[in-house]
Amino acid sequence: MRAPVVVGLVAAVGVVSGVVGAVVATRLSAPPAPPAPPAPATAAHPVAPLAPAPPPGWDPRFLTRFSALEADVARLAAALEAGAPAPGEGALRGDPDVRLEHYVRDLAVLDKKLAEHGREARDPEWARSEEAILAKGFAARPDAAKRAVTSVECRSQTCVVNLRFASPDEALEQMRDVSSVYVEGCNGIITTFPPPKGPGAYEAPIVYTCR
Repeated sequence: MRAPVVVGLVAAVGVVSGVVGAVVATRLSAPPAPPAPPAPATAAHPVAPLAPAPPPGWDPRFLTRFSALEADVARLAAALEAGAPAPGEGALRGDPDVRLEHYVRDLAVLDKKLAEHGREARDPEWARSEEAILAKGFAARPDAAKRAVTSVECRSQTCVVNLRFASPDEALEQMRDVSSVYVEGCNGIITTFPPPKGPGAYEAPIVYTCR
């Protein structure tokens, strides 16, 4: 009579094994849980771009806007809020003495190039072609209506474009725009703006070296 008991026991063990196997198979074949969504990124603090700074030697009485200073303050505030160490003035604008030295040197280069341009003989055919290209290039710039091109003169190697702005402030704000007028064949451009003589209309030359 023990045989039925053994058979029943084996059958029971088989049932249990089947259930356990089914459970294990179910666990192994079940798809993995989807990954947790990433934590929302912390919004970066906006950093205001630096506006053009007045060159060293410019009398601040001739400037009515302080966009450069305001941009520096905004940038510093954002850096401090983000936990960065406070940068010094030199980090924002460069050492004042070094900037003044560079500016004085650039003014000397401008004067030298203007003098050389004045001594050049004129190549009429080449000069007329370059003058037309330059006039068209300045007229096509986005801020062209904010300034006046008072003269465009090419000789045999260089060209000089004289611009008039409503004020020194306007000249600073448009410096990048006027520096973007390129002429095919010209490999150099000088856009050093001399110190203004007053708060009113401001004039500045741009020198192109083409030959």
